[in-house]
Amino acid sequence: MKKYILMLLAVGLMASCDFETSNNGNLDGFWQLSQMDSVQVAGGCSIDMKTSGVFWSVQHKMLETRNVNVYNSGIIFRFEHTGEKLILSSPVANIRSIGDSLVTDVEAVKPYGLTQLSDTFVVEQLDDTDMRLRNKTLRLHFRRY
Repeated sequence: MKKYILMLLAVGLMASCDFETSNNGNLDGFWQLSQMDSVQVAGGCSIDMKTSGVFWSVQHKMLETRNVNVYNSGIIFRFEHTGEKLILSSPVANIRSIGDSLVTDVEAVKPYGLTQLSDTFVVEQLDDTDMRLRNKTLRLHFRRY
């Protein structure tokens, strides 16, 4: 009898829990920025970023940009991913020693391939291994790490 009561209690607890799941599909994960291309220059200008240490990490409703070669370099964004668009907004510097602070200078986000504090990208490719995003000035190439 005790076993049945415990089982009913466990089922009741599980039924009352709300599990939030991510609908991000292939976007979730750890992405290494491997190349940046200019889309405004005729013929294009391309920069190899494989050794830059720049990564984007996506989980649930947050996207973090970080340079793994620089201490305290993380910037966390809220994002919206709707089909062919990725919209980043509300950047916050993730500095553990002094606390989080709202990013107000666009220069802080430029090393990560962003050109504005709130940036909109067209998702050109997104699969298990590769992601390619384009905003008004840059095309960013990522590989899943």
